[in-house]
Amino acid sequence: MAHNKELPWSPAVGFFPAEFLAGAFPVLPRFRLSFDCLLQCSFSAFFNQPIIPVGHHEEVRDGLELLATVANHINSFGDVHWLDLQGISRSNFLSRVAGRTFTVQPFSRRFTVTVPENCAELALDRIWVRIGYRQDVQESLFFRRSGDASWTAAMEDKISVAPGEDLQNVANRTGISVAQLQAMNSGVDLKSTTKLVVPNSSVKLTKWVRATPASEAAAPSLNKVRARKGDTIASIAASRNLDANEVARLNGISVDAELRAGQEVKIPATAAAPSRRR
Repeated sequence: MAHNKELPWSPAVGFFPAEFLAGAFPVLPRFRLSFDCLLQCSFSAFFNQPIIPVGHHEEVRDGLELLATVANHINSFGDVHWLDLQGISRSNFLSRVAGRTFTVQPFSRRFTVTVPENCAELALDRIWVRIGYRQDVQESLFFRRSGDASWTAAMEDKISVAPGEDLQNVANRTGISVAQLQAMNSGVDLKSTTKLVVPNSSVKLTKWVRATPASEAAAPSLNKVRARKGDTIASIAASRNLDANEVARLNGISVDAELRAGQEVKIPATAAAPSRRR
């Protein structure tokens, strides 16, 4: 900002763990290493930002007292983790837990999280898409669990629609407005389609689902059904008046993942008989 004072900076610049500039390029906050930077270190800690004082060899030409003073001040904050820039970037996110859903708002394009044991779902809030930086780009999302050798696509630009759903139902479960769904699916008849095009920004569509441990207490009695071609967890749940998220949790499968014909799906034993397909 000091070198680009003529630009229309937002009043909120400097209050986040990173700023997304130039089409969602994340920029980490940093400040000049000096004896006067101790207040800035405290400010960064208060706002849950990475603490990155920067300087050159001239700063320590008279000795290491400056480094010792700044390091001691930072260590006084308590649970401090000293990381390289890659480690800072990949751990730079905000998070919250609501019920069994762990929602992460990352401030980098690649990051590492540990999902709490009491959470069954991981949801991502990609702020650079939500606030409009990348409205013109269909962005893919990939994840890799610890120990996996390859990356897995977490979502596509199409979602499945259960029989009987209308745009308002889809909007409620995806967080996408009805107007945006209408604009991206102009001329589509919901009575004759099972797919809708959506922007790759919805927090509720970027979910990793943890399968329920077999040892979990008070597990409900379950039945198994076989999926037919084109079935999803959402369509199977809707045809039996079940909660799609609960069925997804029981099977460790995303609500909108298309199932293989003949694939076994666990459902509560109390589920209603399936409604007849038209």
